[in-house]
Amino acid sequence: MSEPSIRDALLKELEHLPEPDRRRVLAYARSLSDEIPRGVPGSSLRRFAGALSESDAAEMEAAIDGGCEQVNPGGR
Repeated sequence: MSEPSIRDALLKELEHLPEPDRRRVLAYARSLSDEIPRGVPGSSLRRFAGALSESDAAEMEAAIDGGCEQVNPGGR
């Protein structure tokens, strides 16, 4: 008896998984693709220009800087 193909083995395993887990497997498989996801052109983001005040932007930047390079601070 020959070894089942990878495709056949995956399909057999998928048969036993509930639908939410099948969707997770699909999402994972898609994430392994070599294709680079396409973004949106910068021109379509212009409508957000000026949406933050200077103080809001500074506060957001400080929060990002303060939280970077920390793994699970405070055990949360």
